[in-house]
Formats: sequence, structure tokens, C-alpha cells
Amino acid sequence: DSAIRIAYAADRRMVRLLRGQALFAVAPPPHRPFVVQAGTNQVTALGTVFAVRLDANRMKITLVEGKVVVDEDEEAPRESSAAVMVPVVLAPGQTLMTTEGAKPVVEKVDVAQAEAQLAADRERVHRLMGLWGEQTTWKMANRLPELPADEVSLEHLESLAMRQRLDGLAARKETVTLAE
Repeated sequence: DSAIRIAYAADRRMVRLLRGQALFAVAPPPHRPFVVQAGTNQVTALGTVFAVRLDANRMKITLVEGKVVVDEDEEAPRESSAAVMVPVVLAPGQTLMTTEGAKPVVEKVDVAQAEAQLAADRERVHRLMGLWGEQTTWKMANRLPELPADEVSLEHLESLAMRQRLDGLAARKETVTLAE
């Protein structure tokens, strides 16, 4: 059960993870850094893939590729007695765990454990979706599509979304094929 709030501006792309977990594949425009706020911390990335998990009193960041800087969220409310976090730069294959009142811990990712968790998560998705047999051989894309060069006008966003719906595109293609 994850929840996020998105706030894009001309100078940066901001996502606040309210609860749960999210995986981010970030396009690299350096003039618009990508910032994820989670709890009292924030992660700044430029062209990278990383996961952030936020639980009641801890945050975990796992870096898949690229580079991120983990720092305090300057806008988050903080007790005056709370320790100040020193910015931490993560390398691929590292994870950082922060817990309220404790020093952040950086560790190397246990690949075998991560693969076992991935298999368990995939099996859970299969059960939730009612998939079995050949239906369980679906694959995820390695990367998200590139962001458009220009921002989309919000004026016609709903009509654009309707024109680009995959089910609509498939139905139109099927209609053209049947007509031929």
C-alpha cells in the first residue's frame, strides 16, 4: 500500500513518498534534479535507478545504477534535539537505512536475498492477478520510456491520455486489421 505526491516545477522534479515503496528510473536532465522526499530525508538523483521504502519510523534506499545523494529534507519538521544527517553518496549495489534517532547505516546489497524476495514478490503478483501457466512468463521493461522533450500542455491532457490508451490503440489496430 504505497502513496506518493508529485510536484514538478521548472527547476526540479519532486516526489514525496507518503508511505510504502517506490522504484524510480530517472531521466538525467541536470537542470531539473529529481528529488524524492521520504520521512525526514530526501534523495537527489541525476540519471539513475533506485528504490525507496518508507515504513513507520525508518527509510531504506537501494541504488541499482547511477548515483544518488541522501540528505535531510530541509522542509520536514524536526525535533530540535535530533541529530543532523551528513549527506551520504550511494554507489550501485548499496543500500542506506535510516531509523529515527539512529545514525544512517550503509550496506552492500545481498543479491541472493534480493533475488529470493523478487521471486516471492512476483509469485504474489501472479496470485493477486489470478495468473498461472504461460501467463506467468510476462516481462517488465528494463527502462521506462524517455521523457518528452517539451512539457505537455495541461489544457488537452485528458484528450491526449484517451488517444494514447493502450486498450484504445489495440482496438483501433484490430478494427483496421479486420477491415483489410
